[in-house]
Amino acid sequence: GSPHGVMPFSAFMIRKHGRRAPLSHAFETLRRRLVVLLPSGLPVKAFDPAILSVRDQLQIVSNAPLGITPDGGTSLLCAFMPQGVALLVLVTSND
Repeated sequence: GSPHGVMPFSAFMIRKHGRRAPLSHAFETLRRRLVVLLPSGLPVKAFDPAILSVRDQLQIVSNAPLGITPDGGTSLLCAFMPQGVALLVLVTSND
């Protein structure tokens, strides 16, 4: 197993830091709501790409039935999701 607890076949949320990042409490609120709404208690794994190896990141996204990502370059990882899965892109406003 991975030292970072990579769980194949779970939904994922990619955390983003910086000026345009969604607030961390927004991630946690969304994660908690998804756990309730998703069928069969599908786990939602939030991860920060800055602390995981590329291999672990690809393992997470390539097995996920659902992905949630902030907009921007970080979302490029989602290109490695399986065909036919769902992706939710969180758009932040600079207003």
